[in-house]
Amino acid sequence: MKLKARLLTQSTGAFLALTLLLSAVFFISIERIRGTVFRNSATLGDSASNISAYMLEVLHTEKINRTAIDTVLLLDERLGRIESHTRMAANTASSIYTFSYGWGARPLPQVMAGDIPPSEPHMYIVPGVNFQSIRAEVELIGNVTEMLRQITMVDWDIASSTINGESGFVIAVDTFPWLHTGYDPRTSHWYMQAKTTGKLYWTDVYEDQRGRGPIISCVVPFYDGYGIFRGVARSTVRLSDFSQIIDPTGIRRSGQFFILNRYGMVVYSTDGVEVTLGEAGLVKGENFLQTADPRLRSMGLSMTLGATGMTELEMDGIPFYVAYAPIRTLGWSLGVTVPAQEIYVPAMQIEGQIREITEATRAAIDLYILFLAGSVALLLILILPAIAFFAIRFTRAITGPVLALSHGVQEVAGGNLGREVVVKTGDELEQLATSFNIMTSQLRTHIEETARATAERQRMDTELDIARRIQANMLPNNFPPFQDREIPFDLYAEVHPAKEVGGDFYDFFFIDNDRFAVLVADVSGKGIPAALFMATTKTIIKNRLQNQGKLEHALETINHELCNSNTTGMFVTMWLCVLEISSCRLTYINAGHNPPMLLRGKQADGQGFDFLVSQPDLVLAGMEDTCYNCHQIQLEKGDMLFLYTDGIVEAEDSDGDFYGKERMKTFLDANSSQPLRKILSGIRNDIAVFTKGIEQSDDITMLAFRINNTAENTAQPQLTIKANISDLGTLTSFIGRELEAAGCPARERGHVELAAEEIFVNIANYAYQDDEKASGGVTVNCRTRTMPGKTEVTFTFSDCGRPFNPLEHSEPDITLPIEEREPGGLGILIARKIIDIIHYGRENGTNRLEFTKSWQKEGI
Repeated sequence: MKLKARLLTQSTGAFLALTLLLSAVFFISIERIRGTVFRNSATLGDSASNISAYMLEVLHTEKINRTAIDTVLLLDERLGRIESHTRMAANTASSIYTFSYGWGARPLPQVMAGDIPPSEPHMYIVPGVNFQSIRAEVELIGNVTEMLRQITMVDWDIASSTINGESGFVIAVDTFPWLHTGYDPRTSHWYMQAKTTGKLYWTDVYEDQRGRGPIISCVVPFYDGYGIFRGVARSTVRLSDFSQIIDPTGIRRSGQFFILNRYGMVVYSTDGVEVTLGEAGLVKGENFLQTADPRLRSMGLSMTLGATGMTELEMDGIPFYVAYAPIRTLGWSLGVTVPAQEIYVPAMQIEGQIREITEATRAAIDLYILFLAGSVALLLILILPAIAFFAIRFTRAITGPVLALSHGVQEVAGGNLGREVVVKTGDELEQLATSFNIMTSQLRTHIEETARATAERQRMDTELDIARRIQANMLPNNFPPFQDREIPFDLYAEVHPAKEVGGDFYDFFFIDNDRFAVLVADVSGKGIPAALFMATTKTIIKNRLQNQGKLEHALETINHELCNSNTTGMFVTMWLCVLEISSCRLTYINAGHNPPMLLRGKQADGQGFDFLVSQPDLVLAGMEDTCYNCHQIQLEKGDMLFLYTDGIVEAEDSDGDFYGKERMKTFLDANSSQPLRKILSGIRNDIAVFTKGIEQSDDITMLAFRINNTAENTAQPQLTIKANISDLGTLTSFIGRELEAAGCPARERGHVELAAEEIFVNIANYAYQDDEKASGGVTVNCRTRTMPGKTEVTFTFSDCGRPFNPLEHSEPDITLPIEEREPGGLGILIARKIIDIIHYGRENGTNRLEFTKSWQKEGI
């Protein structure tokens, strides 16, 4: 009995001890499983929410920054088009003044103060000006109205386009007719600024005199053929119309837009901005540079300095993301504001969803453990082996999905975004695994898109680099050039595009053995479109110059071909010259380009370089039927010519000041004795010092050549006589001797003598005033050239009388009876018919009329 009790006691004790031990082990294991699940769930939730928040912030900030840059590019493109149209209006007005004989009178309806102008072109006279005294001028310049009408029809951003005359009239086309008020635009700040600077000018915001609200204007001065200021062309844009430029479809994009002017004042906002009238008609309002908020003031300073960037600010206690970029055309800056809440709210929602899933998982696990503990407590005594079996299975069922998710999170954190977690539990763990797989899939898609975009940018960079090298190879770049032949000059050139490729170019080549062509040109616009138009233009120019005789005819053909193939509205300014090596005579044409600078090697006054100013013709590809006029000068040993594009004189420093022509002249004067390569590189370095690191905004092209020696000329025969008909016999004898010495045939000799007689009579009659005729003189030079197969003789008539170009005199109608013809012009008509080449020029107060006659040698 005791043995049974002892065995029973021992068995019971052992059973109880084993039961307690198994229970302790089991419950400790369950608690550790619970802790592991909770920790892994929290880690997974935090990692997923952090990654989601980061990716959302990156995507939204990139979108905001891209919105600012794209909007600025759109604004600059539209404002650049307004600049181009305003320049065209000014050039047309200047052409009408310069070539007034080719235009008829065009009356326009007159608008008085208090009237509402018609939608058609009209004019009004400023207070205090007598209309009858300027009527002829107004009706002449009225021919510009078709250009103004086309500008306002093509460019809807322009509210009004006007020609404001210095004599006190205004010709206008209004897109938005408004009640007219009498005022004198010549007293306006924009008129005086354009008149003073002589350059294109964008105004700051000012109040419209006619009550149409705040506006800005693009103004361009224009001049007549003598360089006299005649007025200003103006294109006006209403500040309220900026929304049509920023958002032309009327669909508001994410965020709000605002614009700061160069002084930090808020001049435009899609939420509306209040501005008031200040001094000189300018407006004033909120200024970021004067705010008490240091962060807002710092951002305003960055924007006015032309920076591009993004920052975070608090406005009225609300955090915002602000992206900004410079509007290059105006010197303003555009900003885009987006509440930070728009970025953080989606991230917080994702984080909240993950936390809800995690908490649901925790609750489910706690419920499973409680149920299991009760079952174990009830069944452990009965089925201890089953308890152990089901405990193992349960542990595996609980820890398997959680460990799989934990391993997945660790691999994704290590960079393996292709990792997928497969959980088939049918509960919150499976939902968590599904969310995890969706998240990694979205991350993979975003990274692939980013990689494709990066590859595309690299491809574009490579293509732009190739285009840059192709464009550079198109230009002659071997210096010194033509090493296989002796040339009487040094030449060197450089081009520096503002972008990878540009529209500036230069070229030089021999037309034949005695004529050498040099040119510098500037295509409107920048980048690849300008480069393609530049390649076409360069090819056409070289082909036509080498295939056509007269320079002006070749340029008219070039202009016609460029107009026919110009579908983009681009144009080209060019300065072109042809050097006749045997005589060092330079023939040149200015097609709307900057005048070059000329240094005379034997200049007595020591003034250094001076601008070679001539009457500019219209740009190439501007109008099909444009005529071009040649000018000539004689070059001597030591003379130097410097050609350039406006990228030099319009280089800006951080204050918006231009490098300018005066600084360029000062540098050239100080370094004129240096080698050409050193002069051009020195100008480039001087521009860099001036701009102080400001990004180059326009292409820079320079070309210089210097005459080393001239052809050996014998002393040219010369005759000086009084400008009196009585000295005609002396002139005839002089010309006869020179023609006989040159072996001129009788027929050509008669032509030359007749032409010389008509020219001398014209000078005697018109060059000097009545009180000057007794002392007025005429100098005649003769130059004879012998060439293979022919002989050429050139006579030059020089006088110091009043400026008079007989070649501009209209040809008489010889079909009319003598008594019905206008007096004059017949002699010059005869001379032009029988002479090969005839040119007129005025230099240093002297009229120079030169004509050339050639003949074939006998036996040729």
